[in-house]
Amino acid sequence: MRIPGSRLAAVVLLASLGLSACGSGEADEALATAQRRTDDALASIEQRTDELEAELGELRSDGDDLTARLDALATKLKQRTTRLEDSIAKAKGSASTASGEAASALGTASEAAREISVLTNRLNYHLRNHGDG
Repeated sequence: MRIPGSRLAAVVLLASLGLSACGSGEADEALATAQRRTDDALASIEQRTDELEAELGELRSDGDDLTARLDALATKLKQRTTRLEDSIAKAKGSASTASGEAASALGTASEAAREISVLTNRLNYHLRNHGDG
């Protein structure tokens, strides 16, 4: 990974080489100050990079955990949906069967009512016509 402060370090290094060639005491002091600042900047950049990498690792871990939870919920939802679809299909089948049985019972009841009506009419006929005998 390229450190963002590497350009700064290169500039400071080149400047220090130029200043050291001059040989003055002020140049040496300026070079030392620049070197300390460069070292501090690089240390700060490295620290921040480490912090960001740690944050990224935590975010990835949290993302993995969330993905796992969502996958588990999706599996449960699919199972429950399948069970609901099965229940609906069974209920439709039962309703269809019950409807057929009710229609058959209605037909049987209608036929029985007709037979009772015929028998009642016959009985009334015989009672009217043969009752005095």
